[in-house]
Amino acid sequence: ALAREGNDVDPRNLVIMFALANLGYVWADVASDGFMVWIAHREPIEKRGKMQTLVYSVNKLGQIVVNLLILIGFSGPEMNCPGYQPDPSIPCTNNIYIIKRVDPELYANNPYSWCYEMCKDATFEWDLSIPEFAISICFVIFASIPLYLRLKEDKVRAEPRIEFLSKFWSQLKRKAAWQVILYGMIS
Repeated sequence: ALAREGNDVDPRNLVIMFALANLGYVWADVASDGFMVWIAHREPIEKRGKMQTLVYSVNKLGQIVVNLLILIGFSGPEMNCPGYQPDPSIPCTNNIYIIKRVDPELYANNPYSWCYEMCKDATFEWDLSIPEFAISICFVIFASIPLYLRLKEDKVRAEPRIEFLSKFWSQLKRKAAWQVILYGMIS
């Protein structure tokens, strides 16, 4: 767990992993928003908005479930107690950088077996490790593959690039467009 790693966690690797994960999320979110616009234009007037409501409700429900999984799963001693060791046959660490992060009261009460006790920062006695969390996300992805394979899309001839860029530029020159872009960058 990260709390046990001390100074061995390279922040550059974490930043790169999180940046790539965030980039993948943004790509998927932009693609789904574009698809929702496509669906909205094809919905009958009397049913307009129902599909968007369904899709965005399921999206938010999924975000809530993942956030709860993170909140509950990462509230144990291995994630929140520096130096915690669940296996009593492994001695407590002597790494000074980890010991500096240990709860002083916990270390003072038992300087030789402090690492087997749960600190005040842990809510539960059990943990969800990062690999276990990643596997749970993989199950969701694998479960969605059959749905992805069922998608059928009509082939459409691409618009000439110059014409597309000209339309894109005319949209960007509109006051409403740059205000939305500016709001998105600031917020």
